[in-house]
Amino acid sequence: MRRHLKLILIVFPIFLLVALPVFAFNSSDFLAEAQKYANKICNKRNPFDKDSLLCYLFARSNEQDSIINEHDLALDSQELQVATMTAQITDLQQRVEALENSPTPTLTPTPTLNPTLLSDDFSGPNLDTNIWEYFNSNGGNYSFDNGSIVVPGGSSMFYIRTKNNPFPALGSFTVEFGIQFTSPLPSGIGLALGFQQQNGYDPNNIPVSFWEDSASGLNVSRFGLNVADLGGIDTNYHVGKIIYDGDKYLVYNDGLLKYTSPSSATAKTIWFGNPYCCSNTWTGLKLDYIKVTQP
Repeated sequence: MRRHLKLILIVFPIFLLVALPVFAFNSSDFLAEAQKYANKICNKRNPFDKDSLLCYLFARSNEQDSIINEHDLALDSQELQVATMTAQITDLQQRVEALENSPTPTLTPTPTLNPTLLSDDFSGPNLDTNIWEYFNSNGGNYSFDNGSIVVPGGSSMFYIRTKNNPFPALGSFTVEFGIQFTSPLPSGIGLALGFQQQNGYDPNNIPVSFWEDSASGLNVSRFGLNVADLGGIDTNYHVGKIIYDGDKYLVYNDGLLKYTSPSSATAKTIWFGNPYCCSNTWTGLKLDYIKVTQP
């Protein structure tokens, strides 16, 4: 519409001067008739002077019309881009409003891995009586040496047990400890798990233990019997691990699986030393640390 209006303003005065005698002014297709007339007179080889001027002006008007048409197309393209961007902005505003009005999601707490149920590094100088109970079964006493609790062995013996049940009622748990047997003698000692609190010597109360004596060497015992040899007489430091998987006990020595028990009930206590009353040839040990964790 804009292009046609400008073209009419250019051509109309010229057409009134030259083309009015040719046909009536009230033509319903002024531009078409003007173009037809211009083509007729401008195709002559020797047009008159006034016709030359008409042809020149008409050619210039066509050039202007072409330029105007190009600008119109560019403007239409820009208007389309503006409309598209406006729609995108409106969509983004609606999304922002939806996010602002949406309820804040409730975050699910991340479960704590390996919660510690019991931990003691035996730093001394006293036994932590919030965790342990001491029982003198055959004389003697413990001491602390460089971050370890010492059970001296020899002619005297005692045992130390957990004051309360450190294990969950159901499910799995892990007992890890650093241990070193110092003087293997015929009467063995070690670290054991019990079904009930140990009161005196009762091998039927011991589903699994990490043990040593001079006859059997380092071993895993169950109900007082050797069930897995761990390498003979051994006075080296070891990291022991007893895992209860909810059905059976798995015993590791320095990261290597050494024994898997039959199906068994869960333990309720830990003790170390020996509750037996009558001997004077006890093995000695140092316990560096102990901790109980649950997956």
